[in-house]
Amino acid sequence: MFKNGVPIEAHGIGRDITERRRMEQALRASEERLRLITNALPVLICYIDADAIYRFNNTAYEEWFRCARTAITNRPVSEVLSSTIYDLVRPHLEAALHGDETEFGFFAAYPDGKRRNVSGLYIPHRSLKGEILGVVGILQDVTERTRVEAGYSPF
Repeated sequence: MFKNGVPIEAHGIGRDITERRRMEQALRASEERLRLITNALPVLICYIDADAIYRFNNTAYEEWFRCARTAITNRPVSEVLSSTIYDLVRPHLEAALHGDETEFGFFAAYPDGKRRNVSGLYIPHRSLKGEILGVVGILQDVTERTRVEAGYSPF
């Protein structure tokens, strides 16, 4: 309220956001732990949503593809992967997006200059109602293991 242009009374509403801030900090800490763990593993780990868009990737992805996380996350799989690699993984990704866990392997050249024998696994992520929300992807370079196994003879 004003009297002669001078405020004489004020009203306001306050809200305690302490709990919300605590929850946000806990969520950030959880995300940091997840990133720390996934970045420590010598495999590619990603999350692809139901629209085939990368929503998460670890640093191994960045190393293999020689690009920053921002060049992968929030972009369609078809734009991140070369057409050759995309053609190899697409049927497995589509199967996982339809609810089937898929294991696959292929041999391909990557942007970091290495040719790799890759073993992959796509695991569907389902809601409590069974709807497919996305796919967890795990890929690993098995070139050296394959080489060793090929040279191994039990006799």
